Amino acid sequence: MAAPKIRVLCLHGHGSNSQAFEAETAALRHELGDEFEWIFAQAPVPMQPGQWSTAALLDEEIMRQPGKFYSPFDVNDSASLLQAQERLEEFVRQEGDFPLVVCESISASIVASLLQRRAEEKPDAPPLFKGAVFLAGYSPLDRDAILNAGFDILENRAQSNIQSLPIPTANIWGSKDARHVDRSPLLAQLCNPAMNVNFVHNADSMIPGAADEEAVVGAAHAIQQTVDRAMCVC
Repeated sequence: MAAPKIRVLCLHGHGSNSQAFEAETAALRHELGDEFEWIFAQAPVPMQPGQWSTAALLDEEIMRQPGKFYSPFDVNDSASLLQAQERLEEFVRQEGDFPLVVCESISASIVASLLQRRAEEKPDAPPLFKGAVFLAGYSPLDRDAILNAGFDILENRAQSNIQSLPIPTANIWGSKDARHVDRSPLLAQLCNPAMNVNFVHNADSMIPGAADEEAVVGAAHAIQQTVDRAMCVC
């Protein structure tokens, strides 16, 4: 009997949608093989498309239709970010076990913040996920800063009292990605170095695609390392 597939929750970024994220990760998922079941969740807040490679993956007719792009939270409402964390917890409770989460851009910040908060508030409880993959991720947002001063991203670990993420992680970003090249390393610094793997690629897009075979293979290897650690494969 074949082993059950590993369920992976996939969370797109700001100004994107589940269809776009599925297209962006197609080459990576193909390289990783058939042992995974990929679940692409749609964020709830409608907005204009982000100005990056995601838009180029979609048909122009889709691009012209309003309400086709979404964000995990309302950037004009600080409470909305905390609600995004609560929605994510509830989604996992309702939809069942997800050993792995793969998240893009600002969704990585939401996941990392939630994992840290749960580790602080419920240190004896199992983490929400066994492993996390951050694709061009933002660093966690400080809960007090969100409530009192808006969306201030932590500049480095020394300025916070938060602990390292409690699960195996992979941080993948592009050296040519001007929007994330300074932000993603901050998230990597907040991961446990004993359980984290970084991969920096030279592709022109946030997430390497079929045109960048070397980058795809390297990113897939980093993800597989994280899966092996998360699933306790030695």
